[in-house]
Amino acid sequence: SLIIAHRGGAAVAPENTMAAFERAIADGADWIELDVQENADGDVIVEHDEDFMRVGGVPLRVWQATHEDLATLDIGSSFAPEYMDQRVPTLRQVLDLAKGRIGVVIELKYYGHAVALERKVVDLVEATGTEDQIVIMSLNYDAVRKVKNMRPEWTCGLLNSVAIGDLTGLDVDFLAITGKEATWGTSRRAHRRGLKVFAWTIDEPAQMSAMIS
Repeated sequence: SLIIAHRGGAAVAPENTMAAFERAIADGADWIELDVQENADGDVIVEHDEDFMRVGGVPLRVWQATHEDLATLDIGSSFAPEYMDQRVPTLRQVLDLAKGRIGVVIELKYYGHAVALERKVVDLVEATGTEDQIVIMSLNYDAVRKVKNMRPEWTCGLLNSVAIGDLTGLDVDFLAITGKEATWGTSRRAHRRGLKVFAWTIDEPAQMSAMIS
């Protein structure tokens, strides 16, 4: 079994922040999971939602956010006052932090404004020399296939949150599915076809025991 800190371990630090990723490393997680999008300047930044309302209290859209906007956007104090210094990280910052220390699960997020997200992520991973410690996933199957076509040797998977039939026949390396959907039958079919199964988000000991079994 693997311990994957979801959005950096959002239960113990503000999600998708450097503080959360540092905490995951300190706590001994095997991997961190994060979400990436392109901002107004075309950089790949780490953010889950389409805007910063939930984490920062402002309705600014990710694809409209400039470096200047993000330099002053506090995305930590909504979690706890001591995190008021936290800002939206870039993927490069996180990969530099993680290099040689922890694996990184990169989720490609799409809200209809991506320009060249797949290519940029590939370039950043290679520029930081972290090819051997990343995996790529997305809800968008076409995006997963784009990355796989560019880098066939990379591990790429489909993220899925609803029951939409048998996913085990898709051309991916793994499925990231909800604990509810990660049934014995689905896991068995996936394993027979050479796919790994990642179940999310598993926080409770009883859930962990069931998934390991």
